[in-house]
Amino acid sequence: MVRGHWDRARLWIIAGLVVFAYVVGSLFNYDNQVVQQRIIKVIELGMMERLIRHMLSLSVTFFDRQSHGDLIQAIRQDVTKFRGCCWPWRDCSLRRHSP
Repeated sequence: MVRGHWDRARLWIIAGLVVFAYVVGSLFNYDNQVVQQRIIKVIELGMMERLIRHMLSLSVTFFDRQSHGDLIQAIRQDVTKFRGCCWPWRDCSLRRHSP
């Protein structure tokens, strides 16, 4: 009877440790995703800033020949495509470092 009690207690301890490990792993995974999204956001904003600075250095005649909405849309599309390039790179770098 005493041995069965200890076996049952050990089983509950092991089950608790498994649940604890799962919760901690999930928290680390969540934090990892948040950090990755913040890094991508900083990269995107930097790219957007560089593109806008370049646009501000262009001549007035360039802007007279182009539709302003088309220019803004082109910048947004370039940044979106750049984001599409960053996500696979992020996945590859994570897989390389994971065991």
